Amino acid sequence: MSQHRIQRAVSLSLIVAVLLTALGVAPAAAMPREDRSSRDSLAFQSGQYYIVRRGDTLYGIARRFGTTVEAIMAANGLRSTTIYIGQSLFIPGYQRIEFQRGSTSATVRGALAANELDTYVLRALAGQTMIVQVVAPRANMLLSIHGANGEVLKSSGAGSASWSGRLPTTQDYFITIGAEGGVAANYSLQVTIPPLRPQ
Repeated sequence: MSQHRIQRAVSLSLIVAVLLTALGVAPAAAMPREDRSSRDSLAFQSGQYYIVRRGDTLYGIARRFGTTVEAIMAANGLRSTTIYIGQSLFIPGYQRIEFQRGSTSATVRGALAANELDTYVLRALAGQTMIVQVVAPRANMLLSIHGANGEVLKSSGAGSASWSGRLPTTQDYFITIGAEGGVAANYSLQVTIPPLRPQ
């Protein structure tokens, strides 16, 4: 490659970088990522991209990556569950809730941007009771809960932002939180799982 072409390529790269910076968009490799590793109750799993293959469905992709259909749709601006071969989908990460030693509950405070969903996951045993409550001072919150096996315990359209029930299987359970109308909202999530009582 000639020196003139090299200089031109460098100049174009600099122009693109300046334009992206002016628009508030950073290259993917330079995007800052919040460090949540210091939190006692959370471990953050970052997202990744996936190329849709023949036979894929959003439900199958969500199950494969341990997330929810709703979270994938929100992350990619999808208005329906229709996807096509070759489509690039961003698979959002999740936050794993881990109770501190000796504790039976955890409280997580979060902030949703407009049209955003947060997904949390925690492992629990068959027969345990799980109590979940989401509180937001200025928004009506939406709550859905499902197991890693796809069983839905609560759908987001089922009303209240709280749920209590006995868990059917030992597995990971996914808790997805949104705000009614897609508004931005600060919220508090509390999850309580009392220990199993001896039979």
